[in-house]
Amino acid sequence: MSAIRNVAGQKFGSLTAIRRLPLSDKNRHSRWLFMCDCGQELSSLLTNVSTGKTVSCGCYGRAISTSHGMCRTLEYSTWASIKERCQNPNSKDYHRYGGAGISLYQEWADSFSSFYAYVGPKPSLGHSIDRINVYGNYEPGNVRWATLSQQARNKRKSRYVIFNGNRVPLKQATDDLGIPYTTATSRMRRGETPEQAITPGQRTPQTKRVFEARVDLKITQERICRDLRTLRETLAFGEVRS
Repeated sequence: MSAIRNVAGQKFGSLTAIRRLPLSDKNRHSRWLFMCDCGQELSSLLTNVSTGKTVSCGCYGRAISTSHGMCRTLEYSTWASIKERCQNPNSKDYHRYGGAGISLYQEWADSFSSFYAYVGPKPSLGHSIDRINVYGNYEPGNVRWATLSQQARNKRKSRYVIFNGNRVPLKQATDDLGIPYTTATSRMRRGETPEQAITPGQRTPQTKRVFEARVDLKITQERICRDLRTLRETLAFGEVRS
């Protein structure tokens, strides 16, 4: 049988643990009496408090709802989730965020309204909050609403390349160049740098010929379009003269 966890005196959000209460949950979860910062006592399951599901006696939610009326919005849920993973050591994701040194800008941590004023409304259900520099903090200049595809490119494990003078995800560069991402990664496995992998001059003779053929085709298409424009203009001029 596992030892009973003693959290007396520990603080969770606005709640301070006072004493353990008799078990009343069918799953034998530990129930504790807590004192809220506002002075009210609260009885709650320890698991709800330690995971951040319960952060106060209810006064915090009432204060938030009174100040901006957005406590039930997706934007507020996003803000609360960021605070949870950056500031609550008991959060399941804390080790990847707060525990890894990633913090939430203090003014935003203190005020949802300040956070919302910066990020604005969520553009769609397909967007979520994203850090532009995945190693940086949640702070001005480093957060945005991004789509799933944008976030997939912007991960800590993403490969990067210098493209057009900027450091961008390899996937973005290959998409812009029309090169299959798998082709670039295959070249890198053969020892090429990311920059070489997306450079036509660094290709094998066979793939270089394919690329050159595509360039020739594009030039031919442009020449045909130019000739057609000239022909149309000539015909139109002839009709005017007649």
